[in-house]
Amino acid sequence: MVRSGIAANLLLLFIVTAGLVSLTGLTRLTQEAFPESSLDLIEVSVSYPGAGSGEVEEALVVRIEEQVDGIDDVQEITSVATEGLASVTIQLKSGADVDRALADVQSAVDRIRTFPAQAERPRKSRR
Repeated sequence: MVRSGIAANLLLLFIVTAGLVSLTGLTRLTQEAFPESSLDLIEVSVSYPGAGSGEVEEALVVRIEEQVDGIDDVQEITSVATEGLASVTIQLKSGADVDRALADVQSAVDRIRTFPAQAERPRKSRR
């Protein structure tokens, strides 16, 4: 049994009002079949044949991270060091100029002169 008729009536009035608002389209969400999404990622990968993951991290990953950390519009840097391969993913801030950031990353990585001789040239790509 309902003890307070006023509370029940207010609840009913709220539910009916919310239903009418949703029917009128005031809260309509836009729907897209293929929404535009851009992750704005730049990946730098370097192959280092015969090196263990610890050596790859020390010789490649740390140096790349240090160089790209100071670049404008960098939001997050994620790195993976595996046997023979270093992969550094740079996530840019929303609305950043990806082409300019890619050029900045390329020049920053090209400034590194202390890569091991067995390491291949870094590959930079936009994802």
